[in-house]
Amino acid sequence: EEDAVPDDDPIDGQGHGTYVAAHIVAMAPEARIMAVKVCSTVARSFGCPVFAILQGLEYAVDPNNDGSMNDAVDIINLSLGVSVLPAYYNELTLAVEAAFAVGVLPVVSFGNSGNKPFISGGYADSPNVLAVGATGNPRDPNRAGVMELYSSRGPGAKSHLKPDISAPSGNFAAQAGSGNGVQQVFGTSFSAPIVAGAAALLKENCPKCSPLALKTLLMNSAHRFVKANRDPTDATLAPLSWAGAGELRVKEALEADFWAYS
Repeated sequence: EEDAVPDDDPIDGQGHGTYVAAHIVAMAPEARIMAVKVCSTVARSFGCPVFAILQGLEYAVDPNNDGSMNDAVDIINLSLGVSVLPAYYNELTLAVEAAFAVGVLPVVSFGNSGNKPFISGGYADSPNVLAVGATGNPRDPNRAGVMELYSSRGPGAKSHLKPDISAPSGNFAAQAGSGNGVQQVFGTSFSAPIVAGAAALLKENCPKCSPLALKTLLMNSAHRFVKANRDPTDATLAPLSWAGAGELRVKEALEADFWAYS
């Protein structure tokens, strides 16, 4: 496929990227955002071409294209899905694993396919990404601490734990092009950047922490008692294949003295 045409225009034509960025800075106000467009601004039906995502990942790990990764970002947020991907080791999986290997943590949305097992959007299955499911808005008493029905279900490839963690959705975020407007948005696309922001806080607190350490600290400290449904009389907990390690708890992650991963 032809290379994407470089475009320095930062304007978000759809609003999705603005919502994502707003969630990151809400969690980590001092985080520096590198906005990389990989999805079509012409029509949603064009989606996010795999070749464009690959080029975006390459740019994020080597912005000046000099072969050195010393200017790579610390965390990549991927709030996007690809409708058709080949088996587990596809191009995107290899690319996010390569980013992980050079010290970058990919945080990815696990998808909005609902109660269907093994549906994850391909590269979210990688053990070297932090895949995020969606829980309800903590300000909504009927949804707080409850898995959202639309959040995709694991387990992942080879029955590995997926998603890795869950985080709230249904928050209000800056509305692109409005100047000062906000919009309530739902989906794992907006749970992932909350976790990405939390990872940025951890990286600030522990600059030498590897991607594995960041991922593990967040998973180790997650709240494991996530409810399976909104019925107040039903205390059934969401299984690991729904909620992963549990719902994000930033304070606990920042205060952790050690981490353990197997």
